[in-house]
Amino acid sequence: LVLLYTGLHFGGLFYRERRRRTIAQKAVARLSAERESHQRAIIQNSDVGLVNLNAEFEPLFFNEQARNLFQLSDRDSVCHPSELITPWDPGKAGMGSCRAEGVRSGGDRFPILYTLNPIRVGDQDEFILTVQDITELTEAQQALQKINKVLEQRVTERTRDLENAQAALAQNQKLAAL
Repeated sequence: LVLLYTGLHFGGLFYRERRRRTIAQKAVARLSAERESHQRAIIQNSDVGLVNLNAEFEPLFFNEQARNLFQLSDRDSVCHPSELITPWDPGKAGMGSCRAEGVRSGGDRFPILYTLNPIRVGDQDEFILTVQDITELTEAQQALQKINKVLEQRVTERTRDLENAQAALAQNQKLAAL
Protein backbone atom coordinates (compact mmCIF):
# COMPACT_ATOMS: atom_id res chain seq x y z
CA LEU A 1 0.00 0.00 0.00
CA VAL A 2 2.81 2.39 0.87
CA LEU A 3 4.50 1.43 -2.39
CA LEU A 4 1.29 2.14 -4.33
CA TYR A 5 0.85 5.48 -2.54
CA THR A 6 4.49 6.44 -3.26
CA GLY A 7 4.08 5.43 -6.92
CA LEU A 8 0.89 7.52 -7.28
CA HIS A 9 2.58 10.46 -5.55
CA PHE A 10 5.62 10.34 -7.88
CA GLY A 11 3.31 9.84 -10.87
CA GLY A 12 1.35 12.97 -9.85
CA LEU A 13 4.56 14.95 -9.40
CA PHE A 14 5.82 13.77 -12.80
CA TYR A 15 2.52 14.71 -14.49
CA ARG A 16 2.46 18.13 -12.78
CA GLU A 17 6.10 18.87 -13.78
CA ARG A 18 5.50 17.75 -17.35
CA ARG A 19 2.38 19.92 -17.55
CA ARG A 20 4.33 22.97 -16.23
CA ARG A 21 7.07 22.36 -18.78
CA THR A 22 4.53 22.13 -21.61
CA ILE A 23 2.83 25.37 -20.48
CA ALA A 24 6.23 27.10 -20.23
CA GLN A 25 7.24 25.90 -23.71
CA LYS A 26 3.95 27.17 -25.16
CA ALA A 27 4.46 30.53 -23.43
CA VAL A 28 8.01 30.81 -24.80
CA ALA A 29 6.79 29.86 -28.29
CA ARG A 30 3.96 32.43 -28.07
CA LEU A 31 6.34 35.18 -26.88
CA SER A 32 8.83 34.29 -29.59
CA ALA A 33 6.11 34.41 -32.25
CA GLU A 34 4.87 37.77 -30.92
CA ARG A 35 8.42 39.18 -30.94
CA GLU A 36 8.99 37.93 -34.48
CA SER A 37 5.65 39.37 -35.60
CA HIS A 38 6.54 42.69 -33.96
CA GLN A 39 9.95 42.76 -35.67
CA ARG A 40 8.37 41.89 -39.02
CA ALA A 41 5.84 44.74 -38.60
CA ILE A 42 8.65 47.19 -37.83
CA ILE A 43 10.63 46.05 -40.88
CA GLN A 44 7.62 46.18 -43.22
CA ASN A 45 6.52 49.62 -42.00
CA SER A 46 9.95 51.22 -42.14
CA ASP A 47 10.34 54.37 -44.26
CA VAL A 48 13.57 53.03 -45.77
CA GLY A 49 14.13 50.09 -48.05
CA LEU A 50 15.64 47.13 -46.21
CA VAL A 51 17.28 44.20 -47.94
CA ASN A 52 18.68 41.22 -46.03
CA LEU A 53 21.68 39.70 -47.83
CA ASN A 54 23.60 36.49 -47.22
CA ALA A 55 27.41 36.35 -46.92
CA GLU A 56 27.71 36.29 -50.74
CA PHE A 57 25.52 39.44 -50.98
CA GLU A 58 22.60 37.52 -52.48
CA PRO A 59 19.20 38.79 -51.34
CA LEU A 60 17.27 36.82 -48.75
CA PHE A 61 14.48 39.34 -48.09
CA PHE A 62 13.18 42.68 -49.42
CA ASN A 63 10.83 44.74 -47.26
CA GLU A 64 7.85 46.41 -48.90
CA GLN A 65 9.56 49.82 -49.12
CA ALA A 66 12.55 48.30 -50.97
CA ARG A 67 10.19 46.55 -53.40
CA ASN A 68 8.42 49.87 -54.02
CA LEU A 69 11.68 51.85 -54.44
CA PHE A 70 13.05 49.48 -57.05
CA GLN A 71 9.59 48.56 -58.44
CA LEU A 72 10.18 44.85 -57.88
CA SER A 73 7.59 42.13 -58.25
CA ASP A 74 7.62 38.89 -56.26
CA ARG A 75 9.64 37.12 -58.94
CA ASP A 76 12.29 39.87 -58.89
CA SER A 77 13.44 38.92 -55.41
CA VAL A 78 16.54 37.26 -56.86
CA CYS A 79 17.96 40.61 -58.05
CA HIS A 80 21.54 41.06 -56.94
CA PRO A 81 22.31 44.48 -55.38
CA SER A 82 24.73 45.20 -58.26
CA GLU A 83 21.68 45.20 -60.58
CA LEU A 84 19.84 47.66 -58.33
CA ILE A 85 22.62 50.02 -57.17
CA THR A 86 25.25 51.78 -59.28
CA PRO A 87 28.04 51.83 -58.22
CA TRP A 88 27.68 48.85 -55.88
CA ASP A 89 30.63 48.52 -53.50
CA PRO A 90 30.33 45.68 -50.95
CA GLY A 91 33.79 46.64 -49.67
CA LYS A 92 32.18 49.59 -47.86
CA ALA A 93 30.27 47.33 -45.49
CA GLY A 94 30.16 48.89 -42.05
CA MET A 95 31.71 52.17 -43.26
CA GLY A 96 28.62 54.40 -43.25
CA SER A 97 26.43 55.84 -45.97
CA CYS A 98 27.27 55.83 -49.66
CA ARG A 99 25.69 58.01 -52.33
CA ALA A 100 24.76 56.15 -55.52
CA GLU A 101 22.01 55.65 -58.09
CA GLY A 102 19.19 53.19 -57.74
CA VAL A 103 18.01 51.35 -60.85
CA ARG A 104 14.32 50.50 -61.04
CA SER A 105 13.12 47.36 -62.82
CA GLY A 106 12.12 49.53 -65.81
CA GLY A 107 15.62 51.00 -66.07
CA ASP A 108 14.81 54.40 -64.51
CA ARG A 109 17.57 55.78 -62.28
CA PHE A 110 17.15 57.79 -59.10
CA PRO A 111 19.56 59.11 -56.44
CA ILE A 112 19.90 57.04 -53.28
CA LEU A 113 21.84 56.86 -50.07
CA TYR A 114 22.65 53.30 -49.00
CA THR A 115 24.28 51.69 -45.99
CA LEU A 116 25.56 48.12 -45.84
CA ASN A 117 26.10 46.69 -42.36
CA PRO A 118 27.17 43.20 -41.30
CA ILE A 119 24.90 41.32 -38.92
CA ARG A 120 25.24 37.96 -37.21
CA VAL A 121 22.22 35.64 -37.36
CA GLY A 122 22.86 32.55 -35.29
CA ASP A 123 26.11 31.16 -36.65
CA GLN A 124 25.76 32.85 -40.06
CA ASP A 125 27.17 36.13 -41.31
CA GLU A 126 24.63 38.25 -43.16
CA PHE A 127 24.23 41.87 -44.19
CA ILE A 128 21.46 44.44 -43.90
CA LEU A 129 21.25 46.94 -46.76
CA THR A 130 19.28 50.14 -46.05
CA VAL A 131 18.28 52.28 -49.02
CA GLN A 132 16.82 55.80 -48.96
CA ASP A 133 15.47 57.63 -52.02
CA ILE A 134 17.02 61.11 -51.90
CA THR A 135 15.39 62.49 -55.07
CA GLU A 136 13.67 65.35 -53.20
CA LEU A 137 16.83 66.20 -51.28
CA THR A 138 18.91 66.21 -54.48
CA GLU A 139 16.37 68.41 -56.27
CA ALA A 140 16.33 70.82 -53.31
CA GLN A 141 20.14 70.98 -53.31
CA GLN A 142 20.20 71.68 -57.05
CA ALA A 143 17.56 74.40 -56.67
CA LEU A 144 19.58 75.95 -53.84
CA GLN A 145 22.76 75.87 -55.94
CA LYS A 146 20.90 77.55 -58.82
CA ILE A 147 19.57 80.28 -56.51
CA ASN A 148 23.07 80.79 -55.08
CA LYS A 149 24.50 81.26 -58.59
CA VAL A 150 21.81 83.84 -59.41
CA LEU A 151 22.55 85.68 -56.16
CA GLU A 152 26.30 85.61 -56.84
CA GLN A 153 25.68 87.08 -60.31
CA ARG A 154 23.53 89.83 -58.80
CA VAL A 155 26.20 90.65 -56.22
CA THR A 156 28.85 90.77 -58.96
CA GLU A 157 26.67 93.06 -61.11
CA ARG A 158 25.88 95.36 -58.16
CA THR A 159 29.54 95.48 -57.16
CA ARG A 160 30.51 96.41 -60.72
CA ASP A 161 27.75 99.08 -60.84
CA LEU A 162 28.94 100.47 -57.50
CA GLU A 163 32.56 100.59 -58.68
CA ASN A 164 31.46 102.39 -61.88
CA ALA A 165 29.42 104.85 -59.83
CA GLN A 166 32.37 105.48 -57.51
CA ALA A 167 34.67 106.06 -60.50
CA ALA A 168 32.16 108.47 -62.04
CA LEU A 169 31.79 110.30 -58.70
CA ALA A 170 35.56 110.60 -58.38
CA GLN A 171 35.73 112.00 -61.95
CA ASN A 172 32.95 114.49 -61.16
CA GLN A 173 34.76 115.60 -58.00
CA LYS A 174 37.95 116.20 -60.00
CA LEU A 175 36.03 118.24 -62.58
CA ALA A 176 34.30 120.19 -59.83
CA ALA A 177 37.65 120.95 -58.23
CA LEU A 178 38.93 122.38 -61.51
